[in-house]
Amino acid sequence: MRALVMSNCSYPAYTAYMQKIFPSWDVRGVFLPQAATWVAEKHPAFLEFVDQIDVFIGMTGEEPLNSLVKPGVQRVLLPYFVYQGYHPDTIWLHGVPSPLQNGVLHSPIAASAFLLGKSTAEARALFNPAHFERLGYFDKLAADRARVIAMFAETAGLEIGDLFAEWSQQGNFMHTPNHPKPPVFFDIIHAGMLRAGFGDQMDMDLMRQTRAALDDDLGRGVLWPMYPDLAARAGLAQGNYDWRTPEPAGGIRFGLDDMLARSWEIYSKHSARRGHMIALLGGMEKVTAYGEM
Repeated sequence: MRALVMSNCSYPAYTAYMQKIFPSWDVRGVFLPQAATWVAEKHPAFLEFVDQIDVFIGMTGEEPLNSLVKPGVQRVLLPYFVYQGYHPDTIWLHGVPSPLQNGVLHSPIAASAFLLGKSTAEARALFNPAHFERLGYFDKLAADRARVIAMFAETAGLEIGDLFAEWSQQGNFMHTPNHPKPPVFFDIIHAGMLRAGFGDQMDMDLMRQTRAALDDDLGRGVLWPMYPDLAARAGLAQGNYDWRTPEPAGGIRFGLDDMLARSWEIYSKHSARRGHMIALLGGMEKVTAYGEM
């Protein structure tokens, strides 16, 4: 059997699962943007493998491969996993570098406070439970959980409600809103492969061993903290204001004051993106809600 995994940052974890659980298969993985490049370049080896696969796993409805994969190939759809319940104070401001040095992840409270002309000290005062309550941050714990569960059921036929409960019992299972810890990826692809009918080919002992020895490659990337007030509301003990840049970039840890200082420096350098930032934040009404007590 030949299988191809195509996804976003989840593809290494999904590929590792497939290679471990189905050792006799020829399994290869590709990052979705890389697949687009290889298709555009007409990469012969890649296109030849795509033409030969029996199983297509991951973001199977996305181009460039959706229209290239043959009709008879079995598809195992694994939707993009994003859960903001533990990190409600996050937004992707495309075109504006993150204070984490990698990506475009920002605090909407911080960004809005800057846009309203506030100082970092004034912005710091906004990080309090009363403001979080007004913004609906505490409600997002359950609301976003329900959204993710419903989305997986509706788009992929995967029931992950019980899995969500198991992950939650282990504490904070997210590094950032779109970077879960390894058990999440493992359980999602395992559920997908079971639903696809491959359970009789799995060695359960090997599965348990593999799940216990997963490599947390995303844990070496950026870390966005689960704020103490949010952790307390979720019944978790490990809340903090401890951001971290990617380990390959030094793994620099910094607290709330430094996050705000880094953000102010970035926003000052990207003043031409002010209108763009306001639009991504949802308009001035939302900016005011985020940035004013």
